Order: sequence, then C-alpha cells, then structure tokens
Amino acid sequence: MANGFHSSTRLTFKKDIIEPLSDNDYYINDISGIGIFKITKKDFYKDFSNVVISSSYKEKGYYNYCLFPQKGYKYLIADKVIQTIPEKDNNIVLVSNLVSNKIRDKLHELGRLWKQSDSNPKINEKIKEKWEQLIINWKENKNLPLIVRKGSGIRGSELVHITGRRIIITDNSFSQWVYSNVLDGIVYSLDDIDKMLKNDEIPMCFARKKEDANKIKFKKVLGNYSVNKRGWKLCHIDSVGLNSKAPIQKIDINELEKHFIKLGNPQNMFLLPLEIGSLGEIQEFIEEQKD
Repeated sequence: MANGFHSSTRLTFKKDIIEPLSDNDYYINDISGIGIFKITKKDFYKDFSNVVISSSYKEKGYYNYCLFPQKGYKYLIADKVIQTIPEKDNNIVLVSNLVSNKIRDKLHELGRLWKQSDSNPKINEKIKEKWEQLIINWKENKNLPLIVRKGSGIRGSELVHITGRRIIITDNSFSQWVYSNVLDGIVYSLDDIDKMLKNDEIPMCFARKKEDANKIKFKKVLGNYSVNKRGWKLCHIDSVGLNSKAPIQKIDINELEKHFIKLGNPQNMFLLPLEIGSLGEIQEFIEEQKD
C-alpha cells in the first residue's frame, strides 16, 4: 500500500499526489494547527466529490478549504493536533489528543439519549416496513427508473444507463419526500409510483434553476414535502454517497441499485431537530440510531 503525503496550513487536496494512488491507498495531509488528515482515495472520491469535479482540482491541480469542513473531521487520525515548537535550530513536534475517548463516549451517550427521547418522532414501524418493501420492489421493477443522488448531475434530468434502465438525478429531495409520506402514514403501490412519475408528482430537487428548465424532465420541487419546514433535519445512517467519478450511465448498475435502496429506504433515515442537526454528521452519534 502506498501513501501520498502533503503538508499545508489548511485542508488541501493535491491532484498530482492523489491520482497515482490506488483506491485503498491513503492521502495524508499534515494540516498545521488542525491535525493529521488521512483518507483513502476511494473515500476521497465518495465524500469529496465536489472537489473531484471542481475546476480548481481538475485544471490547477489542487483544491483547498478556507475553513475545515464538517465532513472532514472523521478523517482526522484520532483527532490528533500537531503543534510545532521551535527550540534553537530544531523543531520539537508534540502530538496531543484533541477528542478523548471520554468525549467520544459522551457523543455515544448523546446518540442514545436522542434515540430514546420523547421528542424523537415515534414512526409507525409497519409504515416503515411497507416503504422498505416498496423501495425494494421499485428497484426490482426494471420498467421504473432508479433515483440517484449525484452532486454533479442536473436535478430532475433523466439519463439512460448502458443496461437500458432509466436514471433520474436528484438531491436529498427524494429522501425527504419518502420520509414526509412516512410521517403522514402514506404508502403507495408501484402502480401509484408509475403514475406519479408520469405526471411529474415526485419532487427531485429543492429548487429549480432557470438555466436548467429546458434540460430536465422532472420539474416538481420539494415544496411542502420538506421535513425542514416541520423543523427537522433528515439524516442517513449508512452513507448514500456514490463512490465513483465515472459517468452515471457507466457505473455498475448493482452499485446504483444499492445506492437507490439506501437513498429511499426509511429504515436508513432518522430525524433531528434543525437546531442540533449537525449531530447527524458525527459517526458516534449516528451509530446509536441503528436499530
């Protein structure tokens, strides 16, 4: 296994270091004052797809963050902070643990508290199970399109996969639409889904851009299906990121099917009040939301 190493004052991705790596090789960024950032090339493409497609990374060969991104914290090695102290002509490097196991235990405890809280919406398990089966049946029905969340795609556009299956690009609107129906106790049949798609009744984007109006087939926006309007943030337990920079039409159809299941299955979702929604990005907290 090879590693690529770079030192900087803020999180920086260097194309000439990352691209020669294999998927499971590590890119290591020693960030002064923050810590050691360590990520596999595979996870870089999955969780930092915005960087991969950016003009800065593609054309200039690097991309850096002015502020350290929330999604990057899980890749800090034991959240170690590096501090360099000059002593005569030498540098002494001290490493300290920023987030102790005690703090991590408290994050787990917070997760359990929310899981058991009276404020945590108690969802009808039968409704969730029916939706889970609906999403599975939807995936199995090749006449229905798969819904795929892809940051680089145009929301509401329809593509045709090399297998012939139709693919619709969305943001998190599709997941919110699913969970909004779950909250209201509404379940559909596959025939219902087919009709709703034909009538453009399933939202595929939060908002529609004017310049995309003539490029998309599905124009319905999230609107009142937004769980945010109810005061909630919708979170996923297992990441729904697509681990590929390939065009969607060429990504393995089995991977797209798995992605669709995770994106649309309410068993892979939970709610948090908007004011503490950022907890939904913390792995220790997320782990406690699993059944």
